[in-house]
Amino acid sequence: MTRHEIVNRANQMINTAWSPNRICRGWNTSISPGYFYPGNTYYGELYTQNNPQEDWAEFNYGVTHLPYDYYGYWVNNRWYNYYGNDCSGFVSVCWKMPSRWTTLNFYDDANGAQNYCYSIGSTGSAQTAPLIKGDALNCCNSHILLFNYRLGSNAVVSMEQTPNTARMRIWYYSSLSSYQPIRRKRLIAAFVQFDNYPTIVNALDNFSVRHYFYISYENAPADLVFEIREQSSGAVLLSQKCSNIGDGYWYKTFYSSLPDLGYDYYVYFVAYLTPPNGNWDNRYCSVSTANNPTLVKTASCPAGIEVFRNSGSLSGTGANCTFSVNISGRHTVVMCGNNNADFDLYAKWDSPPTINSYDYRGYTTSSLEWFTIEGSGNLYIMVHSYSGSGNWLCNVVTGHPVNYYKPLGALSGSGSYQWWNVLGSGGDDKGWAYLSGPDNADFDLYIKWNSVATPSNYDARGISVLSQEICTYPGSGNFYMTAYSYSGSGICFLLGLIFTENKGANFISANDQNPKSGKMEIPDSYELFQNSPNPFRTTTTIRYVVPVYSSVTLKVYNQAGQLVRTLIDGRQKPGFYTTIWDGKNDSGKKLPDGVYFYTIRTPSFSVTKSMVLLN
Repeated sequence: MTRHEIVNRANQMINTAWSPNRICRGWNTSISPGYFYPGNTYYGELYTQNNPQEDWAEFNYGVTHLPYDYYGYWVNNRWYNYYGNDCSGFVSVCWKMPSRWTTLNFYDDANGAQNYCYSIGSTGSAQTAPLIKGDALNCCNSHILLFNYRLGSNAVVSMEQTPNTARMRIWYYSSLSSYQPIRRKRLIAAFVQFDNYPTIVNALDNFSVRHYFYISYENAPADLVFEIREQSSGAVLLSQKCSNIGDGYWYKTFYSSLPDLGYDYYVYFVAYLTPPNGNWDNRYCSVSTANNPTLVKTASCPAGIEVFRNSGSLSGTGANCTFSVNISGRHTVVMCGNNNADFDLYAKWDSPPTINSYDYRGYTTSSLEWFTIEGSGNLYIMVHSYSGSGNWLCNVVTGHPVNYYKPLGALSGSGSYQWWNVLGSGGDDKGWAYLSGPDNADFDLYIKWNSVATPSNYDARGISVLSQEICTYPGSGNFYMTAYSYSGSGICFLLGLIFTENKGANFISANDQNPKSGKMEIPDSYELFQNSPNPFRTTTTIRYVVPVYSSVTLKVYNQAGQLVRTLIDGRQKPGFYTTIWDGKNDSGKKLPDGVYFYTIRTPSFSVTKSMVLLN
């Protein structure tokens, strides 16, 4: 068998959803959930010591065809479900053993005949043993678990069966002093995995990517190929090869830097092992970070720098004003206009846009529009009146925002004001604020970092005789924006954009945050990406893709299958989305350490991924 089969079998028994047709009882009802009810969704195969033990397909069929509630029996004051497995049964299924082995069977074979497994370290050596995903840690006559990955320097994450359901679990090395690392014999395939690859790098800066890999004796000597590819085109930016590697457990660190293209871009890492004289087409083991790409931050052009500004007025419905700017890279375009009208914003590369031919557009019912573009050449920008007349102000800023907020306000008359704030990245940021007010009033804009901006206490301000204002100021923390009526009343929109120079920030792509969608931005299919960072302590970012206008839910569950947090529940337009989970439940209570599952559901799509929370 292959190591991938081991991992896939384990993940199937842990991560696949199921729902019984009758009430099931857990091995220990003091562990939540203690009971499993029809109509509810659960994750993880049930724990039982009944024989025979079931794999996932057998279990799922059994619990969906139960003849009556509580299908099981009592023995020595213990409840035995007819369907499920225990810890050694779980490993027996994953390792394709000829029958259900006990922990004693595993110990005797690993330290004796070695027909199916062998020791890769002494008892208590989990911290130093050359563990690879799919290996096991066995405590004779007690418990056995599969190794998943190392968690920092103090713990591992397991795949295991333990009451009441199969799950992933954090084990600190101090709790593994009685466990012996063992490995399945006769594995055909090798294994390769990344170790803490970077999610953000700076162009021209050196960084490293480390790989752990195992080569079985059947496939030695082998070659390891490491590549860095540009996400959008798939072009190989770097390729390195290590040849004639013998069997055994190895690691290799690759050091590199990436070019500065003048704008931020994404790359992903690919590593694959090939047998002697093999190639990519017949590789037997590969790993890729394509679903969680790395941002390469430009070194030549800081984000948040204004490169162009223009202003004007539109005479009435259907009127346009078109202008162009020569730029290269990723930029953000913003227009704020008379809020008593409805102005839209269009852009197109190398030729003037129209309302029917464009590369990007912002077309909400307000006159405050924005989007982020990427490319090089002459960008033609058009301000168009969908209805009404009045003044407008437009600028172009380098880079893309890592956070934004667009609130609606209402000022009752001279001297009235309202304020809002948007959170920075946690590093060195530049905040931009935009105000779209009515032409029959004079609204001003004040901004300040970390406290409410007022006409007498501000970092920057926009105080022209119009009600369309733009201002910016560098800082960190909370970015406050205040709309103030110098004269008049009316409805206004504000937009706050945060651009960052913090090398350690978790960047959010402009498409993720931008509520506008042009024809270049509409995705082809649903997708849910792995959260980042993972594991995490305070917050983690979850990205997903919606290709058509549809109802979307994004929910977080604990290992018992209980809903702990609803992140998204509503209808969404096509686009790229990002949400942040702070490790709290719907009541705002911090959740304990452990493995959690996040599930996206639409009428035609559903997928679940796991993540690890550390406090």
